[in-house]
Amino acid sequence: MSNDLVTIARYDSSIQAHIVKAHLESFDLVCFVFDANMIDLDPLLSNAIGGVKLKVREEDAQEALKIVKEYEEAPYTDENDEVIACPNCGSTSYYTHFTSMRNAKSIIAFIISLWTFVFPIYRKQVLRCKECDTEFESKDKTGM
Repeated sequence: MSNDLVTIARYDSSIQAHIVKAHLESFDLVCFVFDANMIDLDPLLSNAIGGVKLKVREEDAQEALKIVKEYEEAPYTDENDEVIACPNCGSTSYYTHFTSMRNAKSIIAFIISLWTFVFPIYRKQVLRCKECDTEFESKDKTGM
């Protein structure tokens, strides 16, 4: 029996990693989050250090990967447990936490952040359809 840890997923934020960690722990899997504090201190380092890593024991890796895949592929639902679909094509396959730059407020905030060397103060999070590239309002992910 090996005690080695393997990385099964990487995330841009520690919040995402801890949510998935809690989901895995509900299946009695031992898992760990690495580099969360570093990313929380400076989110711009995420790509440089490989994001926040979710690790499990080597012998649990296959089961954990299956659970994470099912969790991440489950469709978003609204407060009435109805599946959220693209308003343009009806697809339930979309990118989550997509930062939109299609409205004037987002573009102005981006320009100001470049000019003042600060992290953007305004970011609009939307869902973006993988089928037709339509951006639409995101809702809370529930029912998983």
